[in-house]
Amino acid sequence: MRVRFTAQWWSPARQGWVPVEGVASSPWLDAGSAEYEYQQAGWTFAFDPAPAGNHFQVRGLAEMQWLKAGQVVRSTTRVTQRGAVGVAGGSSLASCRLGS
Repeated sequence: MRVRFTAQWWSPARQGWVPVEGVASSPWLDAGSAEYEYQQAGWTFAFDPAPAGNHFQVRGLAEMQWLKAGQVVRSTTRVTQRGAVGVAGGSSLASCRLGS
């Protein structure tokens, strides 16, 4: 199984989520065997500070691929969700506000 993460921000002008500028996606990462119920993989993105008095709303996407003999046999994409346990602070958010 492998996974790739993408950071997106909410564009008021486009009224939709768009990839952040710069390097928006991680490389494909080995997430281990899909035989196990629980696997964890992640990627850290760095963001420039928002200009004073501004903020950005960001979220993450995870593209997952299941492989057999090196070929993709199944794939899906998930967006961040509120309430995932096991993260700093006790649970996750669907998106985050960055800035002042």
